Amino acid sequence: MKIKLSFLAIITSIVIFAQTAPSYYNGIDFTKTGNALKTQLTTLITNTHTVKISYSQLRDELKISDKDPAVPNNILLVYGSQTSGIHQRSRAANPESGWNREHVFAQSLGTPALGQSGAGSDGHHLRPSDIQLNSNRGNLFFADGSGATAYATNGGWFPGDEWKGDIARIIMYTYVRYPTQCLPKNVTKGPFTYSADMADILLKWNAEDPVSAFEIQRNNHFFGVQKNRNPFIDNPYLATVIWGGPKAQNTWPNTILATGEVTNKIISVYPNPVRNNELFINGISNDAEVKIYNLTGQLVQTISNVKNNQKIILKNLPKGVYILKAGELNTKLIID
Repeated sequence: MKIKLSFLAIITSIVIFAQTAPSYYNGIDFTKTGNALKTQLTTLITNTHTVKISYSQLRDELKISDKDPAVPNNILLVYGSQTSGIHQRSRAANPESGWNREHVFAQSLGTPALGQSGAGSDGHHLRPSDIQLNSNRGNLFFADGSGATAYATNGGWFPGDEWKGDIARIIMYTYVRYPTQCLPKNVTKGPFTYSADMADILLKWNAEDPVSAFEIQRNNHFFGVQKNRNPFIDNPYLATVIWGGPKAQNTWPNTILATGEVTNKIISVYPNPVRNNELFINGISNDAEVKIYNLTGQLVQTISNVKNNQKIILKNLPKGVYILKAGELNTKLIID
């Protein structure tokens, strides 16, 4: 999220963006990649989420967490980009009639639906929004676009250039914190070419829109309240290490992290494109479980006990692009 910052906010962001991972992450093995790292982070942010706040309490918390650094008594409204109207960016926190609590991961799209507890009242998830603009978004999937103003596009919703990175990191957090309920494929337009479980646009937005002092402000506030953090605000590069895609900023240059480039360099499929439903996989451990997903994230085939360079037979899958996963590794698969 790119915003104009006061001198104090800039200094704050520099101080908070330490060169090494903070002590909160001491138990994490950052040499891991893919699902191994994601699972560790799920355990951490779940176990440390020891204080659950209510949906009603969240309204008061947002007046603090989302305070406009430049305008006292104002809050910043997600998707906002203008000085007035439904797209207003900064608005008085009181009275409360002009804004409400936006579930960035739409309530109805959870599995099951989120409601107003758990993921539905998590401070790292909900943001203040203009009531009408919130209604305009509804439960539209997130889709790529351009420009400052949020708008509906191709049956989806583009949050605006200022907010797209924030949105990506919120969806990443909700997925890691609530891995069976908040699936990115349920709230984003595909494709899923880098990873079968994280949409390309979220990885793109995470890289294109660096973390701001405002996001850090929110993350620190809800760490104080809930006792857990959003790892992707602390270091957006963790998303690259877990799911691949374009390189995001690495705010911990002095912490040893995996490169985030292991995905397509270690595992390979041949022939690719696949013909006659026959293929070989190189770079996997023997007796691996291989899963094939289409670009909407749907699992279309599982093959157990696959050995390295062993011929395997696919189902009669339609022509197109798929993601083949073996353990923590994945690669693009084309069926011709």
